Amino acid sequence: GNYIRPNRTALRSYKERVKIVQEQHEIMINQTILRLSEKCHINAKSNIFKQFSERLQACLMLHYMTPLPFTEHIRAQRDLQTMKLIRRKLKKNQLLLRETDKGGNLYVAHVNEFEEKAIEYRLKTGAYEELSSSPIEEILSKVTRLLNDLHAKPNQISPQQYKKMIPSRLTVELAYMYYNPKTHKNPITLRPIMNTIHAATTGISRFLDQSIRPLFDMHAEPRPIIDGGHLLRQLEQYVRNGHLKPTTLFCTADITNLYTMLPQDESLKILEEFLLEYHYEKVQGISIKVILQLADLVLKETAFVDGNKFYRQIIGGAMGSPFTLTLANIFMWKWEKNAICGALESHEIYGRYIDDIFFTFNEPKAKIEVVIKKANGFHPNIKLEANIGNCVSFLDLLINNKNGILCTSVYHKPAAEPCVVPFISDHPRHVFSNIIQAALLRAVRYSSTLDIFEKERRAIRLMLLYNGYPSTYIDIHFGKFFGNAISQSSMIPFIDNENQFLIMRSRLLPRPSVKERETQHRIAAVRLNEETKVTNDKEKRTTITTMQKQNKANKFANTLFLHYTHEKRLHRMKREIHKIFSETFQGTLAMDLRLIVGHRNHRNTGHELVQKRPPPTMLKPIPLPNRLNMSLNFYEGPFPSVDQVYHNERIIPSPLTITDKTCEYILSDVVRQSKMLLGFGIPIITILLCLMLIIRSICSKYYWKKDEQQTENLQQDSKDLKQVIIHQDEPEDLSVVINPKMKLLATI
Repeated sequence: GNYIRPNRTALRSYKERVKIVQEQHEIMINQTILRLSEKCHINAKSNIFKQFSERLQACLMLHYMTPLPFTEHIRAQRDLQTMKLIRRKLKKNQLLLRETDKGGNLYVAHVNEFEEKAIEYRLKTGAYEELSSSPIEEILSKVTRLLNDLHAKPNQISPQQYKKMIPSRLTVELAYMYYNPKTHKNPITLRPIMNTIHAATTGISRFLDQSIRPLFDMHAEPRPIIDGGHLLRQLEQYVRNGHLKPTTLFCTADITNLYTMLPQDESLKILEEFLLEYHYEKVQGISIKVILQLADLVLKETAFVDGNKFYRQIIGGAMGSPFTLTLANIFMWKWEKNAICGALESHEIYGRYIDDIFFTFNEPKAKIEVVIKKANGFHPNIKLEANIGNCVSFLDLLINNKNGILCTSVYHKPAAEPCVVPFISDHPRHVFSNIIQAALLRAVRYSSTLDIFEKERRAIRLMLLYNGYPSTYIDIHFGKFFGNAISQSSMIPFIDNENQFLIMRSRLLPRPSVKERETQHRIAAVRLNEETKVTNDKEKRTTITTMQKQNKANKFANTLFLHYTHEKRLHRMKREIHKIFSETFQGTLAMDLRLIVGHRNHRNTGHELVQKRPPPTMLKPIPLPNRLNMSLNFYEGPFPSVDQVYHNERIIPSPLTITDKTCEYILSDVVRQSKMLLGFGIPIITILLCLMLIIRSICSKYYWKKDEQQTENLQQDSKDLKQVIIHQDEPEDLSVVINPKMKLLATI
């Protein structure tokens, strides 16, 4: 599913490629002008931008219009035809293509099979109720009204917070649900995923998540498990402290449908309890009462489209909404303290990664089963499926207790396929080297011995060869990773010394992963921005000064980023853009900026083939009449603050909902315009009617005189005709003498 068809735009028509060039050119030029005008104070209308624009456009046209080599052109056509053939077969046979829940592979099944499993899931959880019509207007009205009310009241939410949370009627959509199959389970079940990117409550959900998740990361006890490396370091410390014994057991447990079975009202109460326990009367300047109001709205106004029907979620939160994960973590913070942690010794390891639990136990297995049974009875919505033993898997880590010796390795699920991004995929080159480096790094950190690592290294090599990576390419990047630790007596790069491997592992294991660094940054940001309760001005000034010193300078402050959509045939364009920029802006302040030319990727085959989105008519709200839209968007009257939003860096009336005040202003405006129209319109219409009557009388006189003249002519012609008839025996030219006009009649 990660494969990207190479050079896809080369098959487009000339006009389509010209349009692509114009779009790419416009994006890069606008970004350049904006950045250089701001940082280097170069006039946006300067000729230097015109020169850069012309050279950049010529560069883009050259690369996009150059024809492909014959073999690459044939390959691009073959991939396109294959993609079209797959689409036709899926449509003809009523098949659905979905990405698997864990593994990134693609799964094909009949539409009816997905529908049956979806119905079974809805009946089992009882978390959804079917609706007769779309609730988008109702939800949009509730969200906008609450935010407007909070914005109108003093010291509730700031204008910046209001701007982050308020939805836009122009882009808002109803959420929709799709299902990813869990192929690693038998029988195969479905994981529901709700797309809430453009939902009316997404702005509020994202704001709450960004505000409360760092607080949970900082205060939560026991600490959540961030990833496999984070757990492995805890296990290593557990061994060093002498707690690992031959009889030590490991227990992993999976929480069934955590997001869906989350009790809504109880979760909000626990959220309030969490904030009060750690003495947070306000979060980001917002009181707990308002926080709970916003959280309640996010939880209870979750509606979505599934197939061709509308549903509302009445239990739990949307799996896909940012705030749902944070609320689930806080709910489980209360549950695990009472249900499990009290039964464990203080030196035992306990941790949870979302809905997966891990803990160690130095008691008989029967006692652990009692603990699990008690935990299952603690709350009716939280049920555990536990696995107890000397050898267990948690996330991507396999943990084994071999007679008091900890052995760890990389865990591969039985349903996992040896698939990574294929080497022929149209990705930037650094993606392939990063895949190799990441796989080797995980293998070194997770492998407790050299033998285990060697098995994983061979598996990585076979996986890369299976996905088309050249053997020489693999050896080069293996050599770069191991450096001086590899054996010098072999042509194939590998480590043959146990001590060297353990030294390398001890150096790499303590390094935090990307997820750990993100968590640390969130916690650090909260500590810097916490509201001080000290009233002494001197202490306040000292705190502010310390915070400013601790803030790191933005390393991208003097950087210009330009992006284009990557294709294999455009690999030289990056260097040429750098050359054009340096030659054009030579001798200006722009040379002080660092230019970084980045890539965007085309859609991969998974996104091309997997159809999740329902028809837009089911997602969008009913469009307002054009007249009303114009009044809402462009009215410049003195609207009260309750109906104002910040849009396009200026205050305009909210186009999101129609409140009573808004209707009054619009109606008064319509009445005023109607009076003006009547006041000026009646005299104008009267004048026009008078003019029409005058013109009509003049025309009537003219046509009357014309008709009278024609009548006289006809009478005269009739007399002449009689004269012709009377004198028909006379010479032929007599009619001419009588009347030259009657010559033809006389001849007849």
